[in-house]
Amino acid sequence: MIMSARQCRAARALLGWEQWRLAVVSGITRRTIAHLELETVTPTIATLLRLREVLEAEGVQFSSDEDGEGVRLAKRGEERSAAAS
Repeated sequence: MIMSARQCRAARALLGWEQWRLAVVSGITRRTIAHLELETVTPTIATLLRLREVLEAEGVQFSSDEDGEGVRLAKRGEERSAAAS
């Protein structure tokens, strides 16, 4: 899975972003983000990839395994060193 609705909400919360800010930065409409987070639509893969790309650029790290899914905010510089390896 690229990113779940819960992960999107949690990632925004970690960043202190409202839906409108994610919309502006990602180019995805606020309405689409709201519907995605409410799980009332099935977003396209392109939409999920774009949202995840923006959130990861801000330091959000996503995880998903048999125990569940999660997000965390990387320490400063950590996301850069992970990308370099």
